[in-house]
Amino acid sequence: MKRLVSLGLVFLLTLAVPMAAMAQEPAAITKGEFVKLMLEKAGVDLGDKSYSDFAVEYGILKGKTDSSLGLEDPLTYRTAGILMARFLGLSSLNLHELASSDEFAYALEYRLLPVDVAMDSAVTASAANDMLDSLFASSAKAREFIAEKNNQVAKKYKSSSTMTIKIQNKGDMSGMPGDMVTTTTTRSEFDMDKGLYQETVTSGAGIPETRMEMYVVGDTVYMKSKDTQGKEMWYAVKGIAPDFSKLADITPEQSKDLDKYGVYRDMGYTIKDGKQVRVIDAFLNIRDMKVISEALNLAGMGGIMQNITAQGQAIEDMYRGIYGRIVYYIDPETKLIQSAEIYERVDLNPDFTIQGQSLNISSEVISGTIDYSDYGGDDIVIELPEEAKNAPVIDITREFQKQ
Repeated sequence: MKRLVSLGLVFLLTLAVPMAAMAQEPAAITKGEFVKLMLEKAGVDLGDKSYSDFAVEYGILKGKTDSSLGLEDPLTYRTAGILMARFLGLSSLNLHELASSDEFAYALEYRLLPVDVAMDSAVTASAANDMLDSLFASSAKAREFIAEKNNQVAKKYKSSSTMTIKIQNKGDMSGMPGDMVTTTTTRSEFDMDKGLYQETVTSGAGIPETRMEMYVVGDTVYMKSKDTQGKEMWYAVKGIAPDFSKLADITPEQSKDLDKYGVYRDMGYTIKDGKQVRVIDAFLNIRDMKVISEALNLAGMGGIMQNITAQGQAIEDMYRGIYGRIVYYIDPETKLIQSAEIYERVDLNPDFTIQGQSLNISSEVISGTIDYSDYGGDDIVIELPEEAKNAPVIDITREFQKQ
């Protein structure tokens, strides 16, 4: 980590006297130089792209020509804030629905910019280095802590969550508004060797409250919900479940290609629910949608998800971008997550076809909290009730074989 060398008070005063009349402000770094420096410090693999082409592709720079990109423009703190917010995906997430000229406010909110400078003043090369060093030094420290956390094994645990999901569609979905907001509360029990048990309650304006009980065992999802007559019944869908044994055994080496899409920040310690916890911010800015296929393959779901897409489509064609911020609260001793706050935006391709039907959804904005507890709990037992064992089964794998 680069740091300016302290010269000492006496030397500074002595040097300042004869030079005072000739002193000039250091030259401002340019917008292009700042973007290049940011990508270098982030360790981004540009492949065969120039730094400006990469920055345009990932939404950091906006424009079509070098002149419209303003690469040679002197950098201001306002512009630096906007560029950092775009790099982290905060502008695309846009929780506060800011205009593009105000995106620097996200950098201020997350302490990426100094607060004692005028936003339209010029940024020197030294100040640019300090800002980026602060960001990525914190990121390196957080990654080191996350690497330690990844060595912790917790095959059993409970979680409870409340999530609000705002769905935007093309407005041509029968009987549905252009925007729809739902709230889902979930209680879950996990045993990576056995499966998952989950209860969910979903509600929203103009939407009847729905309750569902679900088990995931093997490659089958068992669900209990009300039919059209209001009668509760179990049914099972075989072939759509993630392989929990594979999820439990994913190594940091296997997931390193996915980790490159996240920037972590170590925010130090805080007190939450009367207990000291380590706070780690994770920022997502995913525009290369091949990461979706990589994640599904790691979970053992790549083949089955590809089967539900229309011929000539890949599953990643469903997505246009994933942006988000996750705040992890981690027990510093056990390295286990105690809770998390999630803010995520998923931009989708509304014309993507699933089983002959257009998706129609253009985006989902998800926010909420998850609490984790009872790690390794002996009372966590995933066992199907008799009614679920006798549920009618839809075998997705056979359905695809018929096509």
